[in-house]
Amino acid sequence: MAVVNVHIDDDIYAHALALFNFRGKTANEMVQELFERAAYDEEPHYEQVPLNAETIKAIEDAEKGIGLLGPFSSMEDFWAAVNSEDDDA
Repeated sequence: MAVVNVHIDDDIYAHALALFNFRGKTANEMVQELFERAAYDEEPHYEQVPLNAETIKAIEDAEKGIGLLGPFSSMEDFWAAVNSEDDDA
């Protein structure tokens, strides 16, 4: 098994660890995932995860059902609710 040693800026490292923790992953798991994707996918694709506190709080609230409009039985119902929210603003 190979061992990888990297030098990373302290601020970048702290932000990355926070992101990894938010995703329930360790730094080791994320580096392994990077190498696996590079080896097997040939062109890794990563989801974009916001790092600002406001967006992270919004995601956490949404996971708890706070501030959601739905559920909806159709896309028409969804868009009607979105448009009525825009009218209220």
